Amino acid sequence: MKNNMPQIWDRVEKTIGGMKFAVILIVIFTVFMIVGTFLESYFGADFAQRTIYKKWPFILVQILMFLSICFAAFLRMPPKKRLYGFYTIHAGLIVIAAGATITYIAGIDGNILLHPNEPNRRIILNEDILRITFPDEGRQITRDLPFTAFPYNLNEEYEGIKFVTYLPYSNNELEWVEGYRDYTGNNIIHSSEYQIHNYQISEQFLLTLHPESIDYESTLSLGPLSVHYLPKMLSDCFTLPGPGFILWDADKQKCLAPTDEQIDLQTTSAD
Repeated sequence: MKNNMPQIWDRVEKTIGGMKFAVILIVIFTVFMIVGTFLESYFGADFAQRTIYKKWPFILVQILMFLSICFAAFLRMPPKKRLYGFYTIHAGLIVIAAGATITYIAGIDGNILLHPNEPNRRIILNEDILRITFPDEGRQITRDLPFTAFPYNLNEEYEGIKFVTYLPYSNNELEWVEGYRDYTGNNIIHSSEYQIHNYQISEQFLLTLHPESIDYESTLSLGPLSVHYLPKMLSDCFTLPGPGFILWDADKQKCLAPTDEQIDLQTTSAD
């Protein structure tokens, strides 16, 4: 019985490195790119990555294209002078494919927001993470979520908390609800929604001092503008006469003017 492996390998080699196979891959790759471009235009780059660019069908097509390039170059060995242009182009494609592979494995994919005249070193990674915080116990757990664009059934439970369905895309709606705890009169639980605008921009935002708030804080940066949300009880403090600053008595819950309390003020060398 003769060994047919060399013949089979020769046939596979000629098929993968052949022009017909390369044309089929290029057509499939082009279709993927057209669909991905439309999805990216209508739904954003992140949605296109979750549905096309970082899915195994598209990655498999790229792997087959890389093999097709390698086999096509191998079939034309040893080098011939008339094929130097062919070798140069295919060598460049191999280098590009190798760089794309390294970027996919070791690269960091994220977004950074740059405001006018304001530095920023915070990068928002395109990874979905479920984070559960237990403030009373001072601990936090995280769980990586699937990289998908469509609802995904989790059906998991952790310490009595049930997670049923993961929705990667949903509409963000603001709803005012009552707090889960009772607060005394000395607790500061104010929240307010504002809108500022001029002839150039318009911005709507919410600021809060409520201790149960997670998504909103008491300060907000709008480019070079910093907005600070203060308790209502501090409003009268800004009318007090003084050297340009006030003192807050946390025990008595009231503000003091240094001149009224006859506090000895000392100035630094910088005034």
